[in-house]
Amino acid sequence: MSRFEATLRAVAERLELPQPDRACILEEIAADLEELRMELVRRGVDEREAEARAVDLLAPSETAIDALVSVHEPLYWSLSRRFTRSGMRRAERLGLLAVTAIPLLLALDALRQGGVLRSPSPFLWPVLVTTAVVLGLVASKALQLYLERDHDPGRLRGRLGPILVASAAAVFAAGMGAVFELSALVTQLEAAPDGETIGVFVPWLLDTAVLLGAGLTTALVGGLCWFLLQQKVTAVEAAYGREARLMSDGALAPPPSVSPHL
Repeated sequence: MSRFEATLRAVAERLELPQPDRACILEEIAADLEELRMELVRRGVDEREAEARAVDLLAPSETAIDALVSVHEPLYWSLSRRFTRSGMRRAERLGLLAVTAIPLLLALDALRQGGVLRSPSPFLWPVLVTTAVVLGLVASKALQLYLERDHDPGRLRGRLGPILVASAAAVFAAGMGAVFELSALVTQLEAAPDGETIGVFVPWLLDTAVLLGAGLTTALVGGLCWFLLQQKVTAVEAAYGREARLMSDGALAPPPSVSPHL
């Protein structure tokens, strides 16, 4: 049984912060309390009295807890108190749109300037739509974890699976497009006069390379982003586990809402 379970629970109830900040603060408080208790016991103070003195001297008051929350509070939470919820949501949507559209438009412009998109495969557009979906999902999840810092356990793993599904869909769309393009190439080669097969084959090769490259790049970027986001989620879950282990029964629940200002 944790010696300072009641004190830590009282602090946790008021410590409305995202993980892992919350767990780190509680661990520091628990370590300080235990260190002082051990020092008092070493000096000959009774065990129970040492615990009581440690709590009296080091347990943070409500004012101190509020100050901790103020210092560690995410910027997004602070801004959300100054602006309306609808205003914050509108800014989020505009930001997500920019993060999704700008990289895609820059990539298309680079391909256009290189002459790669003079006669793009019609199957490239479904791949690009899937790419936009992957970028949107990644941006939305990154916004939740890193900016909003909404670390509610019930929403931590939300939207992670769809990132992998959309990444796989990009590869599938590109592969199927390449198969159809190959079938069309065979038909064109059979109909092409002798000596003109190279003029048919080279554009097909370029268009198919762009198609497959777009699908594979989308899958690679989506998979890498999924891995990084997954690592963040795992770190937050580990923080919840560390926090729970500070309590005797491991049943300390997170605050009702980890983003209380929205």
